[in-house]
Amino acid sequence: MRTIFLILAVATIATFAGCTTQAPDIADFPAESIIEIGEGETVFQLIADNRGEISVWSVATNEETVGAALLTLDLIAGEVGAFGLFVTTVNGITATGNAWWGFYIGDEMSMTGVDQTPAIHSETYAFVLTE
Repeated sequence: MRTIFLILAVATIATFAGCTTQAPDIADFPAESIIEIGEGETVFQLIADNRGEISVWSVATNEETVGAALLTLDLIAGEVGAFGLFVTTVNGITATGNAWWGFYIGDEMSMTGVDQTPAIHSETYAFVLTE
């Protein structure tokens, strides 16, 4: 069992190490292009990058996690598995074939799933469609 876990861990790290995709920077978007959505005390930014077609939201929520906030607002959908929510759809766009939605906190690939990531006021999160 330990060997299988080690092999899976190395394969995962190798996969992510090969990714050169980065999340767009929120500073690159004019304020008038940001869609305000939701209600609540915590406000964070969400970017969805579908192969260069980019959407940006300012998300207000009282949910504790980014995943709960985005599920409540129907911005994401996915399948729950052993490791939590695997996001398959962002803003109505479903990843197909070898593509998948990479989840970022700031400009770094997240080491936690969206449903385990705390919703932090003023933070920027992103989903980038990745091949």
